Amino acid sequence: MTDDNKITRKLDVICKLLAANILQGMPVNKQVGKLDSLGLKNKEIAEILGKSENQVKVTKSKLKSSKDEEMEDDE
Repeated sequence: MTDDNKITRKLDVICKLLAANILQGMPVNKQVGKLDSLGLKNKEIAEILGKSENQVKVTKSKLKSSKDEEMEDDE
């Protein structure tokens, strides 16, 4: 393993630990929304949460639908 790979691996672990700390106690849909709002890609969110990329996409779609419904209710 090269030094670059070791550094990348350690950074990945640090990111996962920080995310676990921030997301502790949140339901999965809120975790996905939070990580998405921080600019993470679906693949990155899936890796952090231990979910499939498809699960993340579906969760984001449901979040978007519920937000759209809330906006319609406000009108």
